[in-house]
Amino acid sequence: MHDLAYDLTLHLREPGACAGVFRIVERVPGPSLPGWDEGTLRCRVERVVNGPLPAAGRMVSVGYSRKAEPLSRAKSSVNHWNLLDLAAGDLLLLVCTPGADPTDWNARSGNQVAAADDPAVAGLAESFRLRTLEKGSEPQQLALLAALRGANDVARHFALEAICRQGAVSRREACDLLVRALEADALADPDRVRFAGGLASAAVFDPREKDDPVNRAAVAGLAATVGRVADPADRLTCVRYLASCVRQDFSENPGEATRVRAALVHAIGPVPPPPLADTLAKMAASNEASDRDRAAALAAAWQTPPPAANP
Repeated sequence: MHDLAYDLTLHLREPGACAGVFRIVERVPGPSLPGWDEGTLRCRVERVVNGPLPAAGRMVSVGYSRKAEPLSRAKSSVNHWNLLDLAAGDLLLLVCTPGADPTDWNARSGNQVAAADDPAVAGLAESFRLRTLEKGSEPQQLALLAALRGANDVARHFALEAICRQGAVSRREACDLLVRALEADALADPDRVRFAGGLASAAVFDPREKDDPVNRAAVAGLAATVGRVADPADRLTCVRYLASCVRQDFSENPGEATRVRAALVHAIGPVPPPPLADTLAKMAASNEASDRDRAAALAAAWQTPPPAANP
């Protein structure tokens, strides 16, 4: 029996993956190993979100597996079954795959929701829809950008994962989508920091491409994000992302590596903009040697005359 993942979007690509809202009618404990509580949830389908689940109102069975002792469950959050009450009447939003019988379903990820129209339900439905859009098409680009900028946590998370981990778009498209999303005024700072991490990820920043337009746009986007977040800790995180890009091993030739680093930081501007400069000054005086090293590396790159960038 599978553990239950908290991330609702984790298993959408599995063959036969479906999703629905289920109301627990009865929890039926079954034979279990010592220290475990395993059994079956008898559930009524309240809403079909995606796929060929039985229609709303039909009964299904969903297996569960969790620690037997409540204290042990609280310490075992990787398996999300441990954090759910599983009481009669509870509503669960589950992503499932088919079992051996048409009424048996294997839950792969899920969470408890307050109602069948909980925002997470709409977000999961939109995540399934995003998967069906043609890669590289304009509808896909617009839908991913809308999800990144939107208020739905589930759809936003799926869009970011699709861009940065699942190869849903090209490297250039990933950079463009994240930069455009970061420009949205209504975006919350925690999401800005997550998107900044996306710009620094292997899906966007590729040291093999040196100072190509995508890498230059990524570091410029990271620098701009420093000025868009208010918390000094968030600014520090974004500068660390920036330093992780600029300090890459771009070439075995030290002169070429220096040229690339200078080209990247000068894509931001001739000098660090004020919010970035302020954070760099604090890092240079930090008690953490790693932050002092980052600040010194960025300062050295800016002190190098700007070369002619690659086209």
